[in-house]
Amino acid sequence: MRSDSLRAAACDMLLEHYGDDEPADRLVDLLTDARHWRDLNGQSFAELSRRAYQRYIAETHDNRRIIS
Repeated sequence: MRSDSLRAAACDMLLEHYGDDEPADRLVDLLTDARHWRDLNGQSFAELSRRAYQRYIAETHDNRRIIS
């Protein structure tokens, strides 16, 4: 299993704790909770999201190079 598949599976396991709604709705709940966490911890959600996106791009690029 590729790294991105493992990460997606880990996210699925986390989302199982967010009720019985559709997975996309549970993800929205998780992201909302992350924003509350950000408020309480003085972090920039935009900056953290930007960093996460950069990491995602790097990981998917690395995985595609491995598969090719």
